[in-house]
Amino acid sequence: ENGVAVRVLVRPGDFGVHTDGSGEGAAAHVTKARLIGPDSLIDLVLDGADVPLRTRVPGVILPEAGSSVTVTLDPSQAYVFPAAED
Repeated sequence: ENGVAVRVLVRPGDFGVHTDGSGEGAAAHVTKARLIGPDSLIDLVLDGADVPLRTRVPGVILPEAGSSVTVTLDPSQAYVFPAAED
């Protein structure tokens, strides 16, 4: 329903991170990236929204802090819940 406040839950591994300009998604910049075993844990902020995100991707993707990336999400992997009343 339009105009209803919601919370959206997305697991860190459900985001796609594209470092080569491919992928139609949201522009973001990397604040931190590190290897954790076979994966990379990437902290980033969506451009223009100041929304921090953390994503977990295959370790072959390891952008440098400060670099620009494109973030994608399969909508079927987003879980939407009514926002709690304050």
